[in-house]
Amino acid sequence: MPKLTRDQFNRWNAKAQNGFTFDVQKYVMWGDKTLHKVVDLDNGDRMEVRLLYRDEYVRKQNHFGQSFNVRTGRVVPTVHLTRWQPSQYGGYMSHGLGDYITIGEPQDKQKYDVLCKLSATVDADKLVSELGKHTETLGGVVVA
Repeated sequence: MPKLTRDQFNRWNAKAQNGFTFDVQKYVMWGDKTLHKVVDLDNGDRMEVRLLYRDEYVRKQNHFGQSFNVRTGRVVPTVHLTRWQPSQYGGYMSHGLGDYITIGEPQDKQKYDVLCKLSATVDADKLVSELGKHTETLGGVVVA
């Protein structure tokens, strides 16, 4: 389990831009340096906008005609949107996996500084407001 000092948190969090913050929970649980921002919606729901890396895949086909995805070994900077709704038991819960949007060029490895630079270009409030203008499907779940 990764350890995190207050000094490390302050240094990493200071690099984040545009209202994003270093995601302590993701780092302590999984060792991934990601950024996130929570936007409150008018109806009491919350949208979490997370900047992270996902594995890059290419589609291959074998000599039998079967196709499948194969990892390239590179990672792609991505925005992940998750809608959180108040739970009847307290706190919040989400339904489905959310939506992933590619925001940068594939990288050879996960670079936290690249995510921080990309955070300056991502307008989380605009993403959330555009999402709220019409009914959108996030990860197979229809949200309004």
